[in-house]
Amino acid sequence: MSLSANQREKLVVLSRDWEIVKAGLTEAMGGYQPRQGRLDQVQEQLGSYSDLSRQYEAAREAAWGRALRVLDAEQAKKVVR
Repeated sequence: MSLSANQREKLVVLSRDWEIVKAGLTEAMGGYQPRQGRLDQVQEQLGSYSDLSRQYEAAREAAWGRALRVLDAEQAKKVVR
């Protein structure tokens, strides 16, 4: 796929931004250590991890959407397949 210099530049910036966001969320999720306890306590603690997981997915989808908007219609068709 042929990208213009402007498109490459924009995608590099978007990729760098995504890597920063991803690293922060991945670190937070990786450092998550639920404590032992009653079932209700463990479930409550897992809620925090679920929130991080949802944040990660939302950020990933947003980054992908921003990257797609840099492409023209033909380029976007190629990467969506």
